[in-house]
Amino acid sequence: MTEVDDAPRTARSTPVPGLLVGVLAGLLSGLFGVGGGIVVVPGLMALAHMERRLAHGTSLAATLPIAFASAVTFAASDQVDWPIVVPLAVGAIAGAVLGTHLLQIIPKRTLVIVFIVTILATAVRLVLADETGGREDLTVISFLVLAGIGVLTGTVAGLL
Repeated sequence: MTEVDDAPRTARSTPVPGLLVGVLAGLLSGLFGVGGGIVVVPGLMALAHMERRLAHGTSLAATLPIAFASAVTFAASDQVDWPIVVPLAVGAIAGAVLGTHLLQIIPKRTLVIVFIVTILATAVRLVLADETGGREDLTVISFLVLAGIGVLTGTVAGLL
């Protein structure tokens, strides 16, 4: 009689689940600006049978090349507002570190609720999004607001 291994499997045995999740995340990231926590983490948990925290770490490690590829594509068509990138990136990096630390202490049920609220808010944002003609000049206040938005989004990215 053979023993049954009840431990969660990881994608280490085959690259196919990771490849499928990556293609879907890349496609949705390019189309809608979503991918990491919304697609990759649940995809790795479902298709690669990863434990939640391993899926989070793997997703975060995979996000950099996904984001880079999308940013290069948008930059090539002059669709990046570079002065806005700095405060958002600085805030998001700090928030990602914070979110990753919070991930270790926040209960699973709370994370699931945060995930559901984030998914719903993203869906509403996509439905209600409108086109604007541009932006005003950056001020110290707008720079700080953008950095705060970066911290919030980085924290959510670190959690989800």
